[in-house]
Amino acid sequence: MRWGLVAGALVGAASAGAAPLGCAEPSPDIAERSPAFRTEVEIARGDEPANLLDTDDAPCGPRHDGAGPASSLPSVGAALALTEVAGRRVALIADADAQQLRRLALDDAEELPATPLPGAPSALAIGEDGRIFVTLRDVHRVAVLEAGHDVGAPLELRCTRPTPREPVGLATYPGGLAVTSRWGQSLTLFDRDDTMKRQRVVGLPRDPQAVVVTEAGKAVVSHAFGGRLSLVDLKTGERRERKLTRREKMDGASVDHIDRIGNQAFVLVPLGQDDFALPNVMVDAGDNRTVASTAYYGGTAEVPIAVPLVARIDGRRDQVLVSTNNPARRCLLPKAATYDAAEDLVLVGCTGVDEVVALRRGKGRDRVHDELAWQAPLVGAPTALAVDAASHRLVAWSQFDATVTVVSLDRREERQVHRLTPAADLDPIIAAGRKIFHEAGKTRLAFDGRACASCHPDGRDDAVTWATPKGPRQTPMLVDRLEDTAPFGWDGSRGDLHGYVRGTLRRLGGDGLSGRDRAALIAYLMSLKAPTEPAPLTPREKRGADLFASSATGCTGCHAGTGMTDRMGHDVGSTAPGDEAGEFDTPSLRHLAQSAPYYHDGRYPSLQAMLSDRHLKMGQVAQLSAEDVDALEAYLRRL
Repeated sequence: MRWGLVAGALVGAASAGAAPLGCAEPSPDIAERSPAFRTEVEIARGDEPANLLDTDDAPCGPRHDGAGPASSLPSVGAALALTEVAGRRVALIADADAQQLRRLALDDAEELPATPLPGAPSALAIGEDGRIFVTLRDVHRVAVLEAGHDVGAPLELRCTRPTPREPVGLATYPGGLAVTSRWGQSLTLFDRDDTMKRQRVVGLPRDPQAVVVTEAGKAVVSHAFGGRLSLVDLKTGERRERKLTRREKMDGASVDHIDRIGNQAFVLVPLGQDDFALPNVMVDAGDNRTVASTAYYGGTAEVPIAVPLVARIDGRRDQVLVSTNNPARRCLLPKAATYDAAEDLVLVGCTGVDEVVALRRGKGRDRVHDELAWQAPLVGAPTALAVDAASHRLVAWSQFDATVTVVSLDRREERQVHRLTPAADLDPIIAAGRKIFHEAGKTRLAFDGRACASCHPDGRDDAVTWATPKGPRQTPMLVDRLEDTAPFGWDGSRGDLHGYVRGTLRRLGGDGLSGRDRAALIAYLMSLKAPTEPAPLTPREKRGADLFASSATGCTGCHAGTGMTDRMGHDVGSTAPGDEAGEFDTPSLRHLAQSAPYYHDGRYPSLQAMLSDRHLKMGQVAQLSAEDVDALEAYLRRL
């Protein structure tokens, strides 16, 4: 048997303006970074999850000569890749629900034996020697597999190596493997030899997602939210940052411009010669300096809140460009994408509306995507795409429906649908709630077709502070913050989740959900768990825990119990002119490190900024020494 790489799949990034954007200060290697950088990064030497310190001596090198793919091109990670097995076109699928690598022969729809995995796969990439690299999101590892000479046998698991928590993206490059960890807020670089030795861990801002590697040896990392793009030198670990924003001129008596920030930057698409595309959504959060704003509750057809766009990244010049047009307004969850080189089209999978849109690159100086070439429906929400160049067809994987849709790119009305066996232990109510959570393009949830996942990806938060008629309000995290934390809402006006969901949809102008659908949605949210694992407190964190529990700080006066909240309202002051004064519901502190910015109005960009504010009206931290503040912050990051 011989494996031939036909097409990889995705990876992500976002963007702004037509000129290079400003750089942040470079970040040092994670083992050497300054204390200030700890406010943005979770892991540090001595503070790593326990499994990073484990040893795994199993060899990772290939054992089957002649079983590797013909291509030696670098690969980028996605939940889908296309290969050739004994002359047959085969889709290799990372099925997170079934915790398997699955193989589907595309021409005759034969499902080849699946390979069980020790965790839920999120992305895979194929190396030039035939090995397959897979990130295991829930057990914080990268696995290395290999195909033997028996086509009918499952793949062979060669080894696994530990990563920071929640590895989600990966890319191969000459001699190495780059892995992004979303919860661990880092980029890990491995040797790609028999040892798979970890060479470097670079700290990143929150929510790193996709990664590609340029020919010049630079990793380009998208951040799912927060409007950031990280550029990391693979040799030195130096990190620079691009802000992904855009200013639009508007005509009108009350609005002369709006500022947008990049969001939903989940997938990066290589276009060739250090040229990459980043489908994303640019959002207008409103002017937080005023309260007379309806940005969160509803915009207008002329000024939409969320605008789906495709940014371009020039890896040679570190330049980021963004389209000025909006060719696919319904594509509010662009979770999948790939490139059709034959037609020079970027194909974007729109989760929630279950379709693929083909965008043609503009011919002007900025070379951005600004024309909708065509669009076609898919069966199920696309979570990964790949192009079979030999047959000029698109292959789409829907995790939610365990379905593969194959579409002819020459005759788009022709398609084949292959339904794989769904995961046996997937709760049907939770599965239904997951679909509702990602439903976009309709008006049940919001007047403009936004989905729950538009603001709460994976049940977390979008890092946005929205302008509302009551003042600026930041999006709260939902994962592990719903049980034992009622009432809900910053004003604590809803005592149960059903009431809060009804009120939220009403504020967003949605038509609403039936009681059954609302129950399914809530069941899905309650099923989500953060990718954490217990680990002993470091001495610094133990000191912080003692301070947190002491009467000197008063933290436990409001943040106590299993929900880390007293479920009461408190007057903590306001900064926005005209912001409604009064009490705000005490938020849970669970997973605090993953939910910047802080306070109801998002006034603090980091925990360090909040704890360093001598006028802070929460607790009594003004009298603490700098060393004690650092210890308290370290403990809060562990919650």
